[in-house]
Amino acid sequence: MKKKIGFIFEEDYLGSYPSFVESIRILSEQGFVVDILGTSRESKFPAPPKFNENVNIDLLLVNYPICRDYPTSEDDSINNIFINSVDNQNNKSSFFKSLIPIEIKNIGRSLISDIKENLTTFKSQKEYFFNKIKYFFFVFKKVKRNKYDILIGVDFGGGAAAYLSYLFNPTKKFLYWGLEIMEPHQERWAYRLVKHLEIKACQTADAIISTDTARIKDVCKANRTNSESKKVLLLPHSPKGFCKRKRSSYFQDLFSLDDTNTTILHSGWIHEVMCSKDLAQESRRWPQNWRLIFHERMKRTPDESYIQEVINAGDKKTLLSLNPVEYDLIDEVVLSADIGVVIYDSYEKYGTSWISLAKGSGKIAHYLRCGKPVVCRNLPGFKEIIEKYQCGVMFDNINEIETAITKILGNYDFYHKNAYDCYKHEYEFGKYFKKVTSFLKA
Repeated sequence: MKKKIGFIFEEDYLGSYPSFVESIRILSEQGFVVDILGTSRESKFPAPPKFNENVNIDLLLVNYPICRDYPTSEDDSINNIFINSVDNQNNKSSFFKSLIPIEIKNIGRSLISDIKENLTTFKSQKEYFFNKIKYFFFVFKKVKRNKYDILIGVDFGGGAAAYLSYLFNPTKKFLYWGLEIMEPHQERWAYRLVKHLEIKACQTADAIISTDTARIKDVCKANRTNSESKKVLLLPHSPKGFCKRKRSSYFQDLFSLDDTNTTILHSGWIHEVMCSKDLAQESRRWPQNWRLIFHERMKRTPDESYIQEVINAGDKKTLLSLNPVEYDLIDEVVLSADIGVVIYDSYEKYGTSWISLAKGSGKIAHYLRCGKPVVCRNLPGFKEIIEKYQCGVMFDNINEIETAITKILGNYDFYHKNAYDCYKHEYEFGKYFKKVTSFLKA
């Protein structure tokens, strides 16, 4: 009898996440029946590709948006300035308050700030929590009815929903897949409760999936789990198989470019996390025939304020491709570029989810699969891979990118060949999934 898998994934970006798409495809090819239990909402991401008949997508219609902005260290600084100013005023007004130990004051400040934040956001939290309960109940009913052999809970919402269902309807195997990382402490009470359930999912799981050892440690730390005591399965966030074509004319047709133009591609989110505006600004200094191209993973429009800032920063040297393509057409996009850019802002600024990205960055895997050399910011994990295979050039500061590109162009065939080798040995998804298959079939 075929084993049944419940793949619990609440988010709306399944159609642009290679490791999820490829996992579902491989599992279905190997005879598993896979039910994807998710949500349907107004989304700017491309729809998932067509799967085999033994893959069922079952979605709960919801009306709450997903916030994809990240709190920064600047936000914390503003809060600290406000708290300190209040504290200074209090010190001036009361001698007795100066006798209170600073540790007690900090606890009091934190508690007051916590209460204010939750009272201010009570209405939105109530709606958020109501929709979460609906999703949890939706998943619970499906799991109870379908009697899955295996449950896979993905990230924050999916992990929490899967844990609740597993608690009352145990399956033969329960896996937690941690790709995105939600910080362990959440200020808002509704998020705090869901985070608690995600932590329990990670702690309870028979196995934890993530991209590499470094990210496993970060995922487990964020979920208060001892990684050394868990069964670990490593899957890079990358496509399966190899690219058979050498070149496409996607951007050349879209932007009326010719062979004299050198195209430098940044694929993925256009956002401050990716230093997009700074990158566009820097492109103005590059040689006249170079073009920086941003290709988005989700639908964006030129009238968005940040998109306008990027356009203005790059002037005519930066081009924006704001319509995402279907998953199976990503190669067409990448093949039309000459070089790929990998850049992230500091993780100290944006949080744990942006630390261990060497095997968690879908863009670098797609670049290398298509034989594109990369210019890559010197971040943890990337340097070891890039320097080992000589498939690109690292940079520390954004004004070093021009020199890095020039170095690659001076020996392009060398870096081009090495990009294929790096993908084959470090990122090709199929060979990594064999251990997952063995675990699920055991």
